[in-house]
Amino acid sequence: KALEVISEAEQVAIVNELKGSVMQCVRDQNGNHVVQKCIERVPAPHIQFIVNDFAHNVLDMAKHAYGCRVIQRILEYCVDEQKRPILHEIPQCVDMLAADQYGNYVVQHVLEHGPGDLVSSIIKALMPYLISMCQQKLASNVIEKCFLHGTERDRSLIIHTIVSSLDSQVPALELHMIDTQLPDSCLSVMVREQYGNYVVQKIFDHSAPV
Repeated sequence: KALEVISEAEQVAIVNELKGSVMQCVRDQNGNHVVQKCIERVPAPHIQFIVNDFAHNVLDMAKHAYGCRVIQRILEYCVDEQKRPILHEIPQCVDMLAADQYGNYVVQHVLEHGPGDLVSSIIKALMPYLISMCQQKLASNVIEKCFLHGTERDRSLIIHTIVSSLDSQVPALELHMIDTQLPDSCLSVMVREQYGNYVVQKIFDHSAPV
């Protein structure tokens, strides 16, 4: 609360106390709130060291109960130059984040608020894992957001992947969950999946009429 009423000089003095212990605070039940408030209230140049500590740690932090919250604050409050290294890492590990209990929220946040080219990169990175993702509750929510926030080209890619052969899917596909008597298309699997059928419904609901 103090950060909301004190001068900028006093804010800087407080935030500097975090140097060398940012990750320790982020992992702490109470400390993470302090880090979040610093990101929200202290001018960007003075919190660069916080952002720097997240560089090359996005995967681990996005999968952390408190770290995922701090990453979302960085994406909301930091300037573009600060966010760029964080955003750059997300497509590289998005297949591991999308199904994670905390990481999926980071991916959804980027899909909702991130730049269009990054959203397209995430969607393209997820397509080889489409069936696997649609077999999981959290990841299927991410796939729905992909369709809602992607461009027309992105939506076409998603639809093309859904109607394509299962051969297009990577070995991560959970084949033991698929009825081998069904036609070998992704769509035939998705409509019979507990979560995948919701993705198909969402696509129908938000597709332009032919």
